[in-house]
Amino acid sequence: MSKPSLREDILNAGLKVMFRSGYQTATVRDICAAAGAPKGSFTNHFRSKEAFAREVLDRYFAGTKEFVKQALDDKSLTPRQRLKRYWTSSRATGQIANGISVA
Repeated sequence: MSKPSLREDILNAGLKVMFRSGYQTATVRDICAAAGAPKGSFTNHFRSKEAFAREVLDRYFAGTKEFVKQALDDKSLTPRQRLKRYWTSSRATGQIANGISVA
């Protein structure tokens, strides 16, 4: 498997930083530091912090949708069993719905 691009590193780190600190408090410097990227890299890949946040949120909700789909689409289980599996797997791993650790 190939190494994620610097852009991907910034997006992944940015999601965690914004989840922890919030959009207003998260700075480009914080995001780049978490990604291990030079600050100038941010503006090479993203037009603005707002554009970056929009992409992070789009990815977050796409991941959430996929996580829920995988957890709830098993038709061999009853609806109650599917819901229980969803809650158990998300709580047991200490993760938010798309698999990003909040710890």
